[in-house]
Formats: sequence, C-alpha cells, structure tokens
Amino acid sequence: MFKNKIWLIATTAEILGTGLELLALRRGNLIVVSFLLATSLIMALILDMFFTRAIISFLGWIMVFCVVGGTTVLVITMGNAPGGSPNNIPLGIATVVVVLFVAVLNFRVKKSTPVLLAIGAAFALGMAVPLAKATVQVPMTHFSVFHILLLVFERWEFYFAVGLSLAGLWLMQHAYRLGPLAASLPIVTIGQPLVSIAIGVTCFGEQLPSSSLKLAVIVASLTVIVFGLVILSAVIEPDVIR
Repeated sequence: MFKNKIWLIATTAEILGTGLELLALRRGNLIVVSFLLATSLIMALILDMFFTRAIISFLGWIMVFCVVGGTTVLVITMGNAPGGSPNNIPLGIATVVVVLFVAVLNFRVKKSTPVLLAIGAAFALGMAVPLAKATVQVPMTHFSVFHILLLVFERWEFYFAVGLSLAGLWLMQHAYRLGPLAASLPIVTIGQPLVSIAIGVTCFGEQLPSSSLKLAVIVASLTVIVFGLVILSAVIEPDVIR
C-alpha cells in the first residue's frame, strides 16, 4: 500500500486538506467556509475527468461556473466577517440531538431508505464542522505542539467531531450503496453546509450583514450555489457523464 504512488498522493492531499480546513475554520466564518468545503465536489469532477477521461457535459460545465461564481460573490459579499465563538449550552444540546438521530439510523441502517440515510449523513457531517471549529479555537499561547495537542484533546468537541465524521461517512456509504447516487448525493452535498450554517448562526452567534442589498446578494449567490451543486451531483452519475 505504501508503494502505491496514487495512494500516497491521495493520503498526503487528504492530510494537507484537513489541516487547511481546520485553519480556515479557526479564522473564518462558518457560513463562508461551509460552502467553500462543498465546492470540493468540483475538484472531484475535474480529477475524475483527468484520471478516468470522463467527459463532463456542457450543462455540467455551466453548473461548475455557477458554483464557482456564486461562491466568489458570497466570499466577497461576506468580506472579513469574523467567526463566532461557541456557546456551549446550545452547542451541547444540538450535538446530543444529532448524535441520537445518527445513532438510531446506524442501528437501523438496513431498514432505512437511502434518502433517510443521506439526511443522517448530512446532519452528522454538518455537525462535525462546527464542532471542529470549536475544537481548534484553543488559545495559541503555547508554541509547543505537545501543549496545543493537549488542549485539543481536553475538549469534548474533538471527540464528538471525530465520531460524527466517521458515523456520517458510514451512513453516506450505505446510502450510496442502497440507492442511486442522484437520490442521495445532492442531499449530502447541500445538507451538510446548511446544517453547519444553522449551527453557526444559533450556537456561534454568527451574523449575516445588516445591509438589505448585501442580504439579497447573499441569498441569490446561495441559491445559485445550491442549484449548481444539485445539478453537479447528478452529473457524477455514469449515465449522465458522457
């Protein structure tokens, strides 16, 4: 396995990507970062095109530009909006609710529909993002890596973030296996950032701009992003990629 160059490249990219994601969560706003993470679907399509020589349809490319354009407008409109700080009581309540919902689905995975499993995966992965943000918001007063890791391991959010991420991936794989990809992938792709944003607003005190014009632009850009991601989720289907 370690001699496989593609595996080594993929693993290294995953580690670097996770590090950059945590850095973005520490410094950025959940509303922006959540949808930036969702655009990884575009990179998956482009890499698939290079490695398997799949041809993305004209509609697919239009949706790619819609997602990239909408995300760009969203980032510019939000500006340097700071990320909020976690409120432990509502964050804890939200975590318990999501954990119970995901636990029930995991125990009844064989009796659940792909759509329900995809919803559970979206909640689990979407909840893991703000929990990861809460985890990395440790004071960086110590320059020792050991001290920083010790502070991270002392936070309850860390363990729930890891557990929900694994549970979400488990549910997502079962959803993909039990039904068509077009039925479950859009739910996971769109549901995950929406859950993260909801937690960011309710548990982190993050706010949208007060300007009516900026709010209209944000709503429009989010609509374009969601529409583009839904169509792109269908483009991944082998029958659509030609």
